Amino acid sequence: MSLPSLMMVGDENDHCLRPSISLKKTLPAAGLLVLPKPGRILNLDELDTFNRFVAVFLAQVEAGQWPERDPRAIPAQIMKTA
Repeated sequence: MSLPSLMMVGDENDHCLRPSISLKKTLPAAGLLVLPKPGRILNLDELDTFNRFVAVFLAQVEAGQWPERDPRAIPAQIMKTA
């Protein structure tokens, strides 16, 4: 799935952190935002920050500026030598 995606999670929400990292690694057009020390309900506890990042994400998608992952950042590619 190459649909632009943005996962947002708090750094202390272990139940959501691991799945979000997995999605980031799996989906080529996924972004991951990890916020420090929020409550458990990110969109309520950090409303302004949440809304700001969602607005930026949507604006970038609409402008065609949300690229897929740079292939050089894929772990298998990082270890290759030229």
